[in-house]
Amino acid sequence: MNNNRMKDFMKKTAPKLAIIACCSILLIILAFNDYYLYNTPIAKIVEIKEDYSTSKQNGVYVEKYYTQDILAVIQNGTYKGEIVRLKNQYTQSGVYDDRFSRGNDVFIEKIENKQTEFTATISGKKRDQYVASAVVILVALLTALAGRKGIFVAASLAFNLVCFYYALTLYEQGINLLALMIPLVISFSILTLYFIGGWSRLTLVSLLSTLATVMIVTFISAVVLHFSDKVDYDFMEYLPQPYEQSSANIIFLSEILIGSLGAVMDIVVTMVSTVKELTQTSAHISSKELIASCRRVGDDILGTMINVMFFTNVASGIPFFLLCLRNEIQFTTIIRYNLFFEIARFLTGGIGIVLAIPISAFLAVYFYRGRKETC
Repeated sequence: MNNNRMKDFMKKTAPKLAIIACCSILLIILAFNDYYLYNTPIAKIVEIKEDYSTSKQNGVYVEKYYTQDILAVIQNGTYKGEIVRLKNQYTQSGVYDDRFSRGNDVFIEKIENKQTEFTATISGKKRDQYVASAVVILVALLTALAGRKGIFVAASLAFNLVCFYYALTLYEQGINLLALMIPLVISFSILTLYFIGGWSRLTLVSLLSTLATVMIVTFISAVVLHFSDKVDYDFMEYLPQPYEQSSANIIFLSEILIGSLGAVMDIVVTMVSTVKELTQTSAHISSKELIASCRRVGDDILGTMINVMFFTNVASGIPFFLLCLRNEIQFTTIIRYNLFFEIARFLTGGIGIVLAIPISAFLAVYFYRGRKETC
């Protein structure tokens, strides 16, 4: 009986998996050959000669420099198919430069047609094919493992990205960023929860819990910023200079608003789903027993989710942190000026995770059990 079920399962799923695999491979191939989409000339490296150049004292360390003499084939534009000679210099540490290899695609500029050969300069490395491949693999796995729900998750992610892009374009036109982020967070929450669970009581309770938690976290952050000393935003990444303190505060609050949403939503859905399953399997379970169960579930997931928030916000600064330590910059200086905003986002996100557990638990118990007991 089990063998027959397995055969039936394979007959139904094998064609779907084959179609998904073929489509994914095709899209990845297209991503690695999308030169026609660019107006900027792109060249594929076919030959490299590399030599040691010099060494320079960099603080307490000696930095070695290397030069690369590169031959590449132009892949698009007016000079498509022509061989171009390029020069590149890179350091052993590779902090501010790239070491190129055969087969790499690079953006080029200042193309000159000399008597014997074409020459140009490298303006950057083309990496979009790797990002596109990762996206294709993610969508393929979602579709293969979760079916229609996986497609809805991918669709919600794509729609959220489009909304986020248009919100940023409106900000460039002078609209207050925080005023844009508030409706954006509401739409993110509605669309994500709707695509995942449809329109149901679980979606409604999860939405209310998510918005309530994020609102409280943002309010706490705004109060702290208002009554604390002036925050030095000089080291905040991508902040236009010179800046106004109020504008920088709004940008930072917007980061907190968006940054805490994902983790809070995850906690909320877990807690609400727990209450839903308990009320469906145990019809006579009381509200106190539900609260106790939610507390145990919250204790189990609290540590892992806070660590996820830590790695999400702080881990991106580890390379820069190590670079600063290598150049003998004091630990307190790094924390104060370079990692302050990552740590602040982590702490506010952690507060959101902690608050999401009781808020979602009490709202879920009220909607799934409390209303029945009061009737």
